[in-house]
Amino acid sequence: MSSSNGRNNATKLRELVSANNGDASVTITWDVDKEVQIWATPLTADRTVTLSTTNAVNGAKFRIIRKLAATGLFNLNVGSGPLIQLSVGNEFCEVTYDGSAWFVSGYGSIYVAI
Repeated sequence: MSSSNGRNNATKLRELVSANNGDASVTITWDVDKEVQIWATPLTADRTVTLSTTNAVNGAKFRIIRKLAATGLFNLNVGSGPLIQLSVGNEFCEVTYDGSAWFVSGYGSIYVAI
């Protein structure tokens, strides 16, 4: 794939949100997977989001969202270590690649209007 095709594909992926990843661990790869990744199913065990460095370029980002429906007494562990644990529904994090490793560049709770 030429670099211009990669940039075009990455631009398209940044505009998209994944389907529900369910009660599963996943590996996500920049320029392959959608930038916004959603969990909206109760977790029955700790689950892991593995951040691949394949294709990752300086400034690559993912936003991981554990929606309110993703109940359960288990963590959604993001990255090696993990970098961060999303322990309850309505939490999110953003991770950014700095050219050599992924790091947490933002996290918080999702605002829900009542």
